[in-house]
Amino acid sequence: MKLLLLLLDSIEQDSFVLLVFGSSIESSKPRDIDILLIVDSTDKIAFHEKFLHNIASNYDLPFEERVVGFESVYEMLAKRDEKNVMNEILNKHIILYGAELFYRLIQRGRS
Repeated sequence: MKLLLLLLDSIEQDSFVLLVFGSSIESSKPRDIDILLIVDSTDKIAFHEKFLHNIASNYDLPFEERVVGFESVYEMLAKRDEKNVMNEILNKHIILYGAELFYRLIQRGRS
């Protein structure tokens, strides 16, 4: 939990969603901890991937970090029958930051 609070304090932008998903939601002993950061621009993905990885690497836990942009979210949501991160997240997730924005993205991506 310290890691997640550190992430929330460290991200220096307003339009983002941070959530945990996958087996870490259902199990007390998950195989890894899946973290997704959704940012507003594809130009910010590489920076935030490095940033997220650097913070997660300070902890002795099996993290799987992913960063995607809004456009990728829309593309994945349009492919309802395809297995992808967004379709997995819809079934099992905990939103740590940006819930209103997350549901707005889903609404726009599914319309």
